[in-house]
Formats: sequence, structure tokens, C-alpha cells
Amino acid sequence: MPARYGKEILGDIREGKRTLMLIHLLTVARRAERQRLERFLRLPPGQRTAAMVEDVAGMMHAHGSIGFAEEFGRGIARSASMAFEEAFGHLPDSPEKRFIADLADYMVERDR
Repeated sequence: MPARYGKEILGDIREGKRTLMLIHLLTVARRAERQRLERFLRLPPGQRTAAMVEDVAGMMHAHGSIGFAEEFGRGIARSASMAFEEAFGHLPDSPEKRFIADLADYMVERDR
């Protein structure tokens, strides 16, 4: 698993957070994988082992859930940038305007 995602994704998985990646995985996983994932999610976080967490992370990678969430985020950032330009494009350029305009891209492209 890429180092830039490791801690955040593994922590979210262990906690059972309902992330876009998890939702995607539940929709694309094969039946046996989905059943394994559902059993995992029913466990209290303290009973989820490191091997189980790695298994879920592996399924996310195998099924493209990470890439799906990244592309979804980029799409939202593009929409936000277009909406910002439509609403505030007529205002004069300034450091503050550029800062706000760049926030959506920063949130998507920053290292996690």
C-alpha cells in the first residue's frame, strides 16, 4: 500500500468509517468478499485485527476503490472551481481571491 495513504486509510478501516472508498468497495466486491467485509464491519473496532484491516485495504486496492475516491474528489474540486469562478470571477485579482480559489485543488492534491 502506498506510504502516503497507509495510516489514514488503515485507521479509517479499523474504525469502520463509512468512507467513499468503503461504499465503492461494497458495491463492486464479489459476494464472498462483501460477506467478509460485512462481518468485519459488524465487529467492534477493538476486535478487528491488523490482518483483517489489511485484507479490507487489499480489497480496496484490488477493486480500484482508492482511485475511484481520488477521481471523485478531483471532480468535486473541478465543480467547486467552476462555481467559484462563476460567482467571484468578476472580482479583481488579489492574494485572498487566489488563496480561496486554490483551496479545492489543494484539498484534493495535498499529501495525506
